[in-house]
Amino acid sequence: MRANKPSDVLCVADANRSGSSVLRTLASLAVSLVLAHSPALAQVTDPSFPVTNGSVSSMARGGDTLYVGGAFTWIGSANGGMVALDAVTGAPIKPWPRVLSGRRAGLDAFFVFARVSLPDGQGGCYVGGSFQTISGVPRSGLAHIRADGSLDGWAPSTNSSVQCMARIGNTIFVGGQFSSANGQPRAGLAAFDANTGALRPWNANATGYVNVKVLETDGTNLIVGGSFGTIGGQVRNGLAMLDSATALATPWAPNPNSDVSCMALANGSLYVGGSFSTIGGKSRVAVAALDPATGQALTWDAGANRGAVAKLSVTATTVYLTGFFTQLGGLGRPGIGAVDVASGAVTGWSPNLDQRQALTLMAADGVVYLGGNFRTVNGQSRSCLAAVDAVTGAPTAWNPGAAQQVESILSSGGRVFVTGQFPGCGGQTCNGLASIDTRTGKVMEWPPALDGGVSTLIINGERLYVGGAFRHAAGQTRGGLAAFERATGQLEAWNPGGGNANIISLLATNGPLVYVAGSIQSLGGSGPREVVALDRTTGLATAWNLTYASSTSYRYLSRLIATDDRVYMSGEFHSVNGQPRVGVAAVDGASGATLAWNAALTSYVDDATLQDTTLFLTGGFTSAGGKPRDGASAVSTRTGLATAWSPNPSWRGSAMTVTDSVLYFGFSGPYLDPGSRRNSVVAFDARTGALQPWYPHVSAYDTGLFPTLLARAGDLYVGGQEEMLAGDEFRPGLARIRPSDAQQPSIEVLSPGAGASLIIGSEQELTWHATDNQSVASCDVYVSRNGSAGPWELLAAAVTGAEQFVWRVSAPPTGSTCWLRVDARDHSGNVRTGIGPGPFEVVSTTAVEPGSANARLELAAPSPSPTTAAARVAFVLPSFSRVRLSVQDIQGREVGVLLEAELPAGPHERRISTGALSPGLYFVSLRVPGREITRRLVVVH
Repeated sequence: MRANKPSDVLCVADANRSGSSVLRTLASLAVSLVLAHSPALAQVTDPSFPVTNGSVSSMARGGDTLYVGGAFTWIGSANGGMVALDAVTGAPIKPWPRVLSGRRAGLDAFFVFARVSLPDGQGGCYVGGSFQTISGVPRSGLAHIRADGSLDGWAPSTNSSVQCMARIGNTIFVGGQFSSANGQPRAGLAAFDANTGALRPWNANATGYVNVKVLETDGTNLIVGGSFGTIGGQVRNGLAMLDSATALATPWAPNPNSDVSCMALANGSLYVGGSFSTIGGKSRVAVAALDPATGQALTWDAGANRGAVAKLSVTATTVYLTGFFTQLGGLGRPGIGAVDVASGAVTGWSPNLDQRQALTLMAADGVVYLGGNFRTVNGQSRSCLAAVDAVTGAPTAWNPGAAQQVESILSSGGRVFVTGQFPGCGGQTCNGLASIDTRTGKVMEWPPALDGGVSTLIINGERLYVGGAFRHAAGQTRGGLAAFERATGQLEAWNPGGGNANIISLLATNGPLVYVAGSIQSLGGSGPREVVALDRTTGLATAWNLTYASSTSYRYLSRLIATDDRVYMSGEFHSVNGQPRVGVAAVDGASGATLAWNAALTSYVDDATLQDTTLFLTGGFTSAGGKPRDGASAVSTRTGLATAWSPNPSWRGSAMTVTDSVLYFGFSGPYLDPGSRRNSVVAFDARTGALQPWYPHVSAYDTGLFPTLLARAGDLYVGGQEEMLAGDEFRPGLARIRPSDAQQPSIEVLSPGAGASLIIGSEQELTWHATDNQSVASCDVYVSRNGSAGPWELLAAAVTGAEQFVWRVSAPPTGSTCWLRVDARDHSGNVRTGIGPGPFEVVSTTAVEPGSANARLELAAPSPSPTTAAARVAFVLPSFSRVRLSVQDIQGREVGVLLEAELPAGPHERRISTGALSPGLYFVSLRVPGREITRRLVVVH
């Protein structure tokens, strides 16, 4: 822990690392660490911790709250790369399993994510891509997610990415770049049973460079687009129609001269987009309408000028297009536009996106859903995902947001299914500042509003100080510096910045003062300065006036550390207040005068961290404190002399933090030691400098990292850029690394209880309670009909969030030989199995048709019983009847009526809330004219 901070407050202030303090500050990465006072351990990435859609440059932690600042406009939970959203509100459907989005370990060029979804018509969807697991459950590029968010047993596989899907009857067709499916040869195209996942014999035998990008169907034939030479036994250049029964190509042959990437069959035409310039016997650039019978190009022509159409969507009146064109019909339409179905004339619809791209779209219910990597639509913040009016192109209020690129959008049954390279979708809009509950990992309702980015955060007591490039906070003028009440997010009256255009890069605080560095026009009544000390109560500047100079073309500060009586400053400088000091100096905390303390460095310092009487430094120096030290050193705060600590890293460090016996080190090279592939953040013994086995595999796959680090309390918080990965997962902006977890979850199966009777066709709530020392990732639910030893039938996999699964009880009927099993899985892959409290039975009601003379009135035993808060009761009516369902105490008095109504014949179910009942024995009574059945119910608390 840093000596100058209260025990419950830790913070990071990012530093400018180049000659331009402002630009480098806003561009650099910051990494905040919170690690236990114990030797460093192995680590895992917390998969559900929030991520952002832009860079995080600073963090501060106070108690159980983490404050995050940077250049982002959205923050949300990392709920995976395939999310179902409410079509009205944009809220994520919960529970929903998490599809990993990231990089497969050891394969730098191979990225894994969900690419495509196919609604199943019942609220769920089939999903395809290059993923390997869903909420920890193995699924190789294909899966089926039910409407309740659980996985069923459908688990076919391909050996490479799935890019498109279509369904005809009971067959799911998938296309992509794979060469095998379910272990059998299939070149880019395969067919699976929609219920079992079994591979169909159907095989189109595509040849050439096979990359199937899009599938469409007329209900009988499968239309295939992409890249291939022959398919279905015929030469077909990138576009073919195949018989869905035989896999043979029909005579239909439009013969595009380049790839096809999208299609839509509508209004009696087949609309095709891609990178071609001729198709169907005519010149058509990037998009065309074809006759579905002959394959000939129709007269319709959107007039794209160049490039390619990536995605199209068609309504009864309009064709919506997105891609890499700049014009449609001679009018400027940079990458997105719409064309009239009948005439081909360009409409006025033209959403104004930023310089980034819309990669996919879908028109439905008067709106057009857009996905891609854009950040604004018509000047309004929309992170990679938006809905715009289908006529005007104006953004609607629907604004779930995504952390990174969206690949596909499909709307069905009130849900919008979204896939892509994002690790999170459906968060909240914020401008550079947010707070997170570290206990739950949830983004808090804490909404300070800024109009610019945040570079640095610092906490003093119950106040959060924020510095950056903003001019206004909560609608009031604040020249790059503001203070907020931590508990509420309310802006404090403290206002040293006024309306000045200050850009603040560093903050430190101790006692009555706040130390500020940056490009300062005026603060607290002072004139232009680079470093100033402000009164924490009044906001006025003190007489403290520090200057620094450099003999090189670079000059910057990288860190301010305030202690009880002094301030340490580090960076690129060679003098402070006119006195020679290279890379690091100590000044008086009250007056700003340069102290005699001198570490005698030879060059710049990119970060510094303090522990007790030792100051750790990293940068470009080759000696420190009188001893050779290449890029990393520890010096005494009493004497300025170097200690024995000398790790000699092979790459220059850019950040350090220390906790007890471990020093964490951030660097910007590709690997610290290529043999272990330790990149960006590693650990050294703080006493000996020995490299520790700990490393969290934090990296950016195409840029170097420049993190700052802070350690405390068992967790590692990582702030970075959009390109960041942690543990081989995409983690744009933010990650939490936790100590590895060898402890298994605990699991208790609660219901159905022993002796329960579950009626075939009824919906039965199966319940359990699972806990873990960190968190439970998901649960798998099984049933055995032949005793507690199995065999086990999978009912649902990857159940997340809720500790229950509603099972529509299936045949066959059994005696009292059924058992429920639940496997709980944590984020480290540890699994523990729980078996239900006792055998139950499955009761048949299908042997007799409801309404027949032999049909029976049946009432199943309540489950669970005993119960603490609620139970379910199922019953079957032989015919249409007036029903009264009630709960009676042991003396026969009604204590609650669950139902009184006329109901049709068949199975029914009701929930019993028992929270208000005293512990004891009760009876559930089912009455119909001339008949009453009761079952026991035990209530405990």
